[in-house]
Amino acid sequence: MKRFLIILFVLVFIAAIPLSHNLMAKKAEKPGKVEICHVNSANDVLELGATVIAFGKVIEVSEKAVAAHEKHGDMAAPGFFYITKEDAEYWEDYYGIKLPNANCLFVK
Repeated sequence: MKRFLIILFVLVFIAAIPLSHNLMAKKAEKPGKVEICHVNSANDVLELGATVIAFGKVIEVSEKAVAAHEKHGDMAAPGFFYITKEDAEYWEDYYGIKLPNANCLFVK
């Protein structure tokens, strides 16, 4: 049952994220900078069979640093989704699932 709830959570969460992604993506972009969803540790990775969901923090890096970040498992924009504070509170309040301290996620 727990596995079913986790899979259901992930599917619904991923389906709802594009709305927050579109709202946050409108902020001004800096020339030569790229947003990266930076994953800090293996504790921020959820494995569901062949699907891997990584939670991270959005950071801005130089275009030259993107390849190095992607080599160690980070994801460059637009390949990730933003997590708002409201998203995290919703999942904790209604489903009892506490998301890691993250503001982005991506699926591998």
